[in-house]
Amino acid sequence: MAKAMDLFMWELEISDREKMRPILFELAAAVEPKHGIRLRKMSFRRLRKEMDRFADVYNSAWRENWDFKPYSKADLDMLCQELRLVFDRPWFMIAERGDETVAVAITIPDINQVLRKMNGRILPFGWWHYLRRKKIVDRVRVGFLGVKPEYQHTGVAAALYVEHFEESARSQIKWGEMGWILETNRAMNRGMEAMNGRLIKRYRVYERELPGAAHGPQA
Repeated sequence: MAKAMDLFMWELEISDREKMRPILFELAAAVEPKHGIRLRKMSFRRLRKEMDRFADVYNSAWRENWDFKPYSKADLDMLCQELRLVFDRPWFMIAERGDETVAVAITIPDINQVLRKMNGRILPFGWWHYLRRKKIVDRVRVGFLGVKPEYQHTGVAAALYVEHFEESARSQIKWGEMGWILETNRAMNRGMEAMNGRLIKRYRVYERELPGAAHGPQA
């Protein structure tokens, strides 16, 4: 087995704006007046259509990444059903220029913090912890954050970063995780550094060429 790729997991203290480099706020402030790009939150009622918008960005922004696989309709149907279970509107973000979706961020509150208190059971008192989940959860995980290549110069990524810090200020969320970021994704890793992120985990994918394989190494 040989190394194929390392993937990074970053931890961010998103409750402290002072930890962000000032340039991020400057870029974010210029996104709408300079480029006509506005942020909005996804709709739960239209979540399946929002997933089509997500796929438009994902299939464009990630296509040059290592081991990229585009989302199919069936993939999006399944993803939509999963996200409905953890949907939290403030953290599901879309950036648009007119009718075009140019960037997207989907962030999930850490429901595991609640499940631990529930001990995996709804009864006798697990339901109470679940109803109080917004008072328990103080961490989120950024599952997806991407920008179409033709808009990566606009600062819209910075606007999404800043919006995460703003949402943290409006809630009790203090910490965030962001991964799996490819070691070769310089833009995202530099963004994590700009927010004073801390690299906490490194995942390694190995591969081995199988004898007689017709399509090269297999992960």
